[in-house]
Amino acid sequence: MDGETSVIENQHNFDRLSNLPDSLLCKILSDFSTKESVCTSVLSKRWKSLWLNVPALDLISRKFRDDDVFVSFMDRFLCSENEQNLEKFKLIYEVYMHDASRFNSWIDAVTRRRVHHLDVRNEICNDGLVKML
Repeated sequence: MDGETSVIENQHNFDRLSNLPDSLLCKILSDFSTKESVCTSVLSKRWKSLWLNVPALDLISRKFRDDDVFVSFMDRFLCSENEQNLEKFKLIYEVYMHDASRFNSWIDAVTRRRVHHLDVRNEICNDGLVKML
């Protein structure tokens, strides 16, 4: 095999991801952290909103730069037109940062998407857990 043939073969094999259906890409992205999954949105127009269809969400509110960014992210993900079932939803947040009505709307949105595994933890600043009523 000469160098020119090798280059042509590499070009054909270079971007196999683009040939995969969105559903499979979303399944693959569900194995990434939510942050990594969202970061793929800069890859191309096709990937821009792909993260909204990932069937798993794993979030810790204190890892966002501020509360407004976290709330905006949650609202965008859960209020998107996507009604796809969720396999997993994990949320850890600081209880004093969020009002109950917003929290309830998030949980309602998750249950409408028929979540299979739900893990919600409310933390207070000293890392103790509190019970939600």
